[in-house]
Amino acid sequence: MAPWAIAVVTAAALLAGLYGRFKGLGTWPLGVDEFYISRSIDNVLRVGLPQFPCGGYYNRGVLYQYSVAVLRMWGMSAELAGRLVPAISSLAVLPAVYLLGRRTHSRSVGLLAVIIVSVSIWEIEMARFGRMYAPFQAVFAWYLVFFLRYALDHHRKALLAMVGLSLLGILTWEGGVFIGLANFLPPLINQKNGRLQREDWPYLLGMGLLMVLLVLATRDLRGFATPPEQPTIDNVQPQHDLEFSRFVVSAHDDWWWFALSLLPLPFAAASLRWLWSLRDRWLAPFGLALALSSAMLHQFLGAASTLILLLLLGLLEPRELTVRAARAFWLAILASALFWLAFCASTGVWNADVAAAATTPNKIMAVAQNLLGFPNILQEIVRPWARVLPQLAIGLFVAIASLMARTILRRDRFTATSMLLTVLVVLLLAVGSISTDRLETRYTFFLYPLALILALTALAWWSEALLGARDKALLVTNLAGLTLFGLSEDFQPRHLARIDSADINFRIGMSPMVADHYYQRSDPRGAAQWLVAHVHQNEVVVSSVPNIDEYYQHISFFFLDAGDPRYETYVCPGGTQDRWTQRPLLYTMDALRENIATGRRLFLVTYPYQTPTILNEAKMRGWPAVLAWTSADAGINVIVLNP
Repeated sequence: MAPWAIAVVTAAALLAGLYGRFKGLGTWPLGVDEFYISRSIDNVLRVGLPQFPCGGYYNRGVLYQYSVAVLRMWGMSAELAGRLVPAISSLAVLPAVYLLGRRTHSRSVGLLAVIIVSVSIWEIEMARFGRMYAPFQAVFAWYLVFFLRYALDHHRKALLAMVGLSLLGILTWEGGVFIGLANFLPPLINQKNGRLQREDWPYLLGMGLLMVLLVLATRDLRGFATPPEQPTIDNVQPQHDLEFSRFVVSAHDDWWWFALSLLPLPFAAASLRWLWSLRDRWLAPFGLALALSSAMLHQFLGAASTLILLLLLGLLEPRELTVRAARAFWLAILASALFWLAFCASTGVWNADVAAAATTPNKIMAVAQNLLGFPNILQEIVRPWARVLPQLAIGLFVAIASLMARTILRRDRFTATSMLLTVLVVLLLAVGSISTDRLETRYTFFLYPLALILALTALAWWSEALLGARDKALLVTNLAGLTLFGLSEDFQPRHLARIDSADINFRIGMSPMVADHYYQRSDPRGAAQWLVAHVHQNEVVVSSVPNIDEYYQHISFFFLDAGDPRYETYVCPGGTQDRWTQRPLLYTMDALRENIATGRRLFLVTYPYQTPTILNEAKMRGWPAVLAWTSADAGINVIVLNP
């Protein structure tokens, strides 16, 4: 593309990105997650610390909280202030994206990455989300800029920026520990002859101490309540004769399978001679031993990832894995794979997981998850992306995998591309190592620009390999990159054009999975307006939806069933108050009996998943109850008892 054409497209993308990030930013009410941190910011404004009145501290996104507090001190609304910081942070990502794209390939790739990140609907939606994910992405993007300056360009001053951004990152989001992990990579990237240098050890010691501080900063200081005792029902679960969750099969399980599990050992022992021959570069045999051990313990993803990192870091050459002396190593891995496949297929230890999967892809995922082991990338990364961004995820995977293969085969060790690939692999493994209770794409959001840059770099190299002439190759890269992105799920011009409409904000008409990807919002302000219009004096309002409290001040109680998974994080340590609203707590339907007996109307604000149970329990007790109102987004219900 001609320079003027690139300039026009870039300018148009930036204008569209500005529109998407800022149009009607403070119009709509706070979502539940936004309300949590907004209520903590209320506490900052009240006492100077994110301290709950009933004790404990909300130490998530501390830097974000204080930044928003400053804006609110200037008179800005909670909705606008809480979202303005992420929106501005999202813009701060763009120059870092350009610099990284220019480092991996060219100015053209940098601008192309800026165009895509500007109009990405995921980027725009997260920029409008009043939490710390967009600010952390900005911190991480700039960390990568200085990471390359230190690890590749050997600018010593860049180390200060790396440390500063590490601290900034942990104060922005607890995922800042991932930056702390990346800090350990420069000595491995710059190792000579497979050995660390003497000057590397003080560096690693310092980064180790920094990592300890970062981990300590992730401690949750809220102080949790213990749920009251509930009646227990004996629930006998079927037990497998053999437990696949173990790393090994023991003689206690079955002597026959135990004997077969030892078959890889002779090959592993034979491979030790090859590993010993590499002892002069001890990092290589250490990594190979780790890969072999992982495979024998059915952690095949860990084994494959270790081998990839050994090749990316230049600790091994591809040809070294094909020499005759390495055959025993591969035979040990092959024997381990065959054993675990036979063991699982014959004993049925994975039948429960497969049976629980509703669709064929999920059944395949269940089998793969059992075999690949830890880190659980399939559950924490692949499944969330595959649910909402399948085309984009496949495209990124193919492009990055091909770039990785090219980098390894060409032995491009000391390049920005190889270093960023190493960072990406390590951090994907780190994210997969942390178990979460939800399938969320937001936990990998900070890696999205990095993945896009590497995919565009791969596209540029493909184009050059096919066309030869650099100018033609860059033209094809720009056209192909924009076309492929335009065909992906992340390019939604209609969504962008109506970004501040009620339908888009409240995800009306979206599938639940897509709504969760963008962050599901409900309408607490609409619920509050309905309550104002219908609740009379001396009537009781009980809420189970915390952000209603931001817009309706006459709530008498907060209702939270003792078996609700939110109990520990919602309830003050004393067990009598909700920490977010400071309302007295009711945690059983029977606790409503006294208010029902008065004959006055009682309004119970609930989530849809709670409504059927509450209506059924009211019917069992003989209490008249009706579902009186449902929000347009179907995210909030109001039940009236004694209507």
